Amino acid sequence: LLEAQDLATQAREEWRFTDLATFTLICRQCQMPLTGQSGAQQHAKETGHTNFSEIPTT
Repeated sequence: LLEAQDLATQAREEWRFTDLATFTLICRQCQMPLTGQSGAQQHAKETGHTNFSEIPTT
């Protein structure tokens, strides 16, 4: 179990894994910070914006 946890931590640190429910991103059209895939989908529905980037968190 500890090896699996270490592997998951390493994958996140090396940007090989993204939790779609909790990752942080920004709308590149209006600079609004958003949380998760659902936040981006809601923002797109409300504004028509479709250009998002993930914000690195450490």
